[in-house]
Amino acid sequence: MRKLILVFVLTLTVFTQVKDNQIELTGNLNIDSRIISDNFQQQSREEIILAENRKSPFLAGLLSLALPGAGEFYNGDYLKSALFIAVEAAAITVGIIYDGKGDDKTEFYQNYANENWSVKKYAEWTIDNANRINSQVDPSNYNVFNNDGSVNWSELNSLENAIGSWFSHQTRTLR
Repeated sequence: MRKLILVFVLTLTVFTQVKDNQIELTGNLNIDSRIISDNFQQQSREEIILAENRKSPFLAGLLSLALPGAGEFYNGDYLKSALFIAVEAAAITVGIIYDGKGDDKTEFYQNYANENWSVKKYAEWTIDNANRINSQVDPSNYNVFNNDGSVNWSELNSLENAIGSWFSHQTRTLR
């Protein structure tokens, strides 16, 4: 009974394969068995080649993590790969250019401030405008300038505190 079932299953498999692949049999059992055997071996080779050509999604993801577009290149989609690499290169270039421009603007601002700002002018302006900003403050009560003409930082900060919240911050000496 087992042999009969085995022959039936093999016959079904052979005829299914024969029907799908359009194999022409001769009617001679010896020749037909060779034709079917060769057909199965050919299919096995094709399945092995397909399995070898299958790409790993995990590897494609790792490659894309390392370099955007590398995973697409690995999968054979060269146009997408070129697009991703071009966008990444453009983003990096723009970042570098604007980072340099920001540094240039910072340097320009610092040079401008160093040329045009003076703590003595600021202290004089604060004394001149203290009463206008806060009418309860008498700037003559504060000795903002030392005898040698330098600024007394603690007195200037006290005057700024007395004027009140009009100032966003206090000046500090650089040491």
